[in-house]
Amino acid sequence: MTVLADQIRSQGYECANPVSAQRQAAQSVQDEPVYILKCENATYEIRLVPDQAAKVTKVE
Repeated sequence: MTVLADQIRSQGYECANPVSAQRQAAQSVQDEPVYILKCENATYEIRLVPDQAAKVTKVE
């Protein structure tokens, strides 16, 4: 959870006090896992792409 929060912070997103991280198996593909990261101030969908910046979408 902390690693995901650190990753999106390094990309300019705010994540105050990460609360939970849950892998989304249905949306994940080989070598590109997708997680829902819940922070105190926001929720994000994060797709981790090898050797690239994570693809981050803020979830309302």
